[in-house]
Amino acid sequence: MVATHYATEDGLPVDSTYAAAIDSQGFLWLATHDGLARFDGWHFNIFDAASSPRMSDNWITDLFHDPQRRVYALASNGDLLSLRHDGVDPAMAEDGTPLSSVRFVQRKPLCVTQASGVSCVDGKGRFVRRMPFESGLGVAAALAAPGHRTWIIVPGCGIWLQLPGRRRTMLADGKLQPMPRSDEMALVDRAGDLWAVLGGHLLHARQNGSVSWPDAGDGRP
Repeated sequence: MVATHYATEDGLPVDSTYAAAIDSQGFLWLATHDGLARFDGWHFNIFDAASSPRMSDNWITDLFHDPQRRVYALASNGDLLSLRHDGVDPAMAEDGTPLSSVRFVQRKPLCVTQASGVSCVDGKGRFVRRMPFESGLGVAAALAAPGHRTWIIVPGCGIWLQLPGRRRTMLADGKLQPMPRSDEMALVDRAGDLWAVLGGHLLHARQNGSVSWPDAGDGRP
C-alpha cells in the first residue's frame, strides 16, 4: 500500500482538513477553514469566496452526501452549499431560496434544520419542507424518523416526537442545554430511536416513551 501526503505546496489552501467526500463523478472534495479543495487525482482546484462569488464564507465545517452521491458543504455561517465539478452554488429549498442559517444537519436521511422548519433532500437535489415550525419555537435540531415521525430538540424546553397529527412530549426539561451544531451529536437509529449528546451526556429516547441516560447509569445526570 502506497500513501501520498499532500500539503499547501501541492495546491491545498491549508495543511489540515475537516472532512472529505467523493462525489458521483469521482472527484475528492476537502473541507478546510480557507475554502474547498477539489482533487481530480493529479491537481487541486480551490473554491473560495474570492473565486466563487456565491460562497459567503470560506470556513467549511463538514461535507455530506445525498443518495445520488451529490456532495454538500456546510459553512461556519450556516450556509449549505451544493458542490459541482465546475463550481459551488447555494443549496436550494424547493421554493428556490438558498438554505442559510442552518442549525443542524442530519446525515441519513439528509435533512437540514432551520428556525422555520426542517427540510429533506429529494431526488433532484432540492430540499423539500418536511415540517414547518411555529414562530419563535427555538428548535436546535429536528431529525427525521421512520413512519413520518420527527424528533424535535428544543433547548430550555425538552424533546418532542412529532407524530402524524399530534406532538408527543418525550422529555420535559426547562434546563435542557443547547447542543453543538454537529450531526455527530444526534442521530436516529434503525429502530427510529433518538440518540443525542446533551449537556455532555448521552441520551437515548425511545419511540415507546422511555428516556434513559446510558453514561449516567440510566439515571438523570
